[in-house]
This record gives sequence, structure tokens and C-alpha cells, in this order.
Amino acid sequence: ETAQSDQLFQEDLSTQQTLTAIAESLVRIKQSDQYSIIDNLYRTLEAPVALALAEMEISGIGIDTVGLREMIAIKGSEQLDLENNGYQIHGRQFNFASPKQLQEVLFMERGLTKTKKTKTGYTTDADALDFLTIKHPDDQLLAVIQEWRETSKIKQMLVSLQDSLVNDRIH
Repeated sequence: ETAQSDQLFQEDLSTQQTLTAIAESLVRIKQSDQYSIIDNLYRTLEAPVALALAEMEISGIGIDTVGLREMIAIKGSEQLDLENNGYQIHGRQFNFASPKQLQEVLFMERGLTKTKKTKTGYTTDADALDFLTIKHPDDQLLAVIQEWRETSKIKQMLVSLQDSLVNDRIH
């Protein structure tokens, strides 16, 4: 292979260098014993699939926006139910989305085993909650927090999907 075609995968190539490398690669392919197989594969599979995918991307995929809004509402309701359950278990309200408040609730108020130290306190990430669940299997709040986070992720994904719609379609 030539130095020019080796550069094809470097990020800082000029357009001219990229085109030259592609041309050199095409010449090598045409000279190959496998050219007829490669050409047939391109014409019968690659090109038609690329065209179909492009058409799908342009036209987009229709979304049931009413159903999507209902799913977002359901996840929001599930989050509120989980929060209320967590408040009842712990005995007071706190912000489930606040790592600082979770640190206060879990480590200071509930006295759970401290996790990895960070700049802002002790971590309350997913791995830390898994660790705490193993160390404190009877603490029901941990399961509620984990379920709330999963529900929150799904709801946020649905909201992002809704925000990306153009004429009720995803492109």
C-alpha cells in the first residue's frame, strides 16, 4: 500500500489528499482478482441498501405522539410515586436528583457505609448504590432510589425523542 492510502484514516487530511487516497484504493480494488465479487456485492447489496436507508432517513419514522405523551406522563407519575414512597421510608422529603442531598440522606442521616470519596463528598453513582445495596440489603430506600433513577432515564429518553420530532416523525 502507498503512503497516500495509509493516510486515508488520518483526521487531518485535506480533501485533495483524501480523494487521492480513495482513487488509489479503487485502482487496487479494480486490479484485484476479487473485483467481480466486490463489484457484484456493491451493486446487488450495498448500493440498494444505502439508497433504502437514505430514503428512510429523509422520510423519517412516524411516531404516535399521543402515545408518546402518555408514556411520558406515566413515567412522570411513576417518578412521583417513587419519590413519595422514598419520603415515607426516610421520613422527610429530599431531592432524588441531587447528589449532595442523597449524600446527606444516605451517609449522614441513614448512616450507611461511605463510598468512594469525590471532590464533593461520597459518590452516589449507580455502582455506589449497588455496593450500598449489598452492604445494607434491608434498606428499602436504596431500591427506591435506583428504581427512580431508571424511571428518570426512561422518561428523559422519551422527552428527548419528543423534542427531536419534526412533523411527528423522527429523522
